[in-house]
Amino acid sequence: YSVCTSFPPPCAASSVSFSTGRKMNDVANHATNRQHMMSTIRNHTIVGSASANIAKPESAFTEMAGRHSTRLLGLRGLHVEARRRGDAEGAYRYAQEAHRVAPLPWAGEAIVTHQAVNSQWRDALATVESNAKAKAIDGATANRQRAVLETAIALDNEFVDADGALKGVRSAVKRAPDLVPAVALAARLLSRRGDYRAAS
Repeated sequence: YSVCTSFPPPCAASSVSFSTGRKMNDVANHATNRQHMMSTIRNHTIVGSASANIAKPESAFTEMAGRHSTRLLGLRGLHVEARRRGDAEGAYRYAQEAHRVAPLPWAGEAIVTHQAVNSQWRDALATVESNAKAKAIDGATANRQRAVLETAIALDNEFVDADGALKGVRSAVKRAPDLVPAVALAARLLSRRGDYRAAS
């Protein structure tokens, strides 16, 4: 697994990678489209998945996961196998189990990606904070992921809590000034308040 980012959904449903700036020009053309924003989060926020180089049957991984000395290796193998056969929930459970044992980067990324794909923005944000605290991701990646998630949360709140949405998206813009969906949403919210100068 590799992480950030393209956060998911169907956030990069299969590869969420929080990569900075990837495909930003396309995003700019659809910044006001919520579906596209979710796609952006998937493709820009949570990093893509890594391929496994272990060509062993699933039964072998299960056996390894049952032994203390090889538990994490077995869980990663099971996670990869679950992804390969399209079992997203199974892959998520294996990642969670591994993450409870140790804050490994691949497990943390897998959890954030799954949460983002399922629009669990606040849970994903909490996971990002946990990953950052454990140093499973670097500061720049964590900040980018925070910005994308804050933007997603703000989009959800745009018409139910405009003040909260503006506060959140302003934080996102501060973290990532080049995140077009965040900039567009901030401008839209400010314009509705009649603050055209700030919106521009």
